[in-house]
Amino acid sequence: MARDEIRVMMLTWEYPPRIIGGISPHVYYLSKYLAKNGAKVYVVTCDFPGALQHETIEGVEVFRISAYRNPAPDFASWVYLMNVNMQKDAATIAKDLGGVDIFHAHDWLVATASIGLKHVFRKPL
Repeated sequence: MARDEIRVMMLTWEYPPRIIGGISPHVYYLSKYLAKNGAKVYVVTCDFPGALQHETIEGVEVFRISAYRNPAPDFASWVYLMNVNMQKDAATIAKDLGGVDIFHAHDWLVATASIGLKHVFRKPL
């Protein structure tokens, strides 16, 4: 059976309700636009107090991974550990979904996880 919609997995460290700068609203509106125009969009982001771990928001499936499982002594270490967790969890999610067609990374903070996923799944980034 052929699929018509493209399946996009977006990785971002911030997504509503976490809003630090412009990335969060950008990813929110871009993912919503893509979903409205026929894409199947999955956003993988960091957890946030009070936010659901998995929910669908205006056609976008959002997965919030635990970025704080491993306490980090400094920001660079936290970014590294967040990428380890994000790559592992995003790979499991992508596999459970039956794969995705493209990975879309937002900001350097998720670069390591995104590059790893690109190579593991042999999909464009």
